Amino acid sequence: MSLAIISSISPSSIGKGGDVAGMELARRIGLDGLQVSLGFLANDLHPRKPEMQLRYKEAAKHVGRHTW
Repeated sequence: MSLAIISSISPSSIGKGGDVAGMELARRIGLDGLQVSLGFLANDLHPRKPEMQLRYKEAAKHVGRHTW
């Protein structure tokens, strides 16, 4: 049996809370992934909206090895 360790971070920890650009920054600093929050009332819970989900999926295709 093998064990995989994946390093990820919260976007707000790197100054990119609620920002798709956090995915590129996470890649540049050597992380495997980014934890995406469901959002806040202040940003109208935008990660729950289909257009934002599409932006995250497109960013994942551009910067990552894995996509949904």
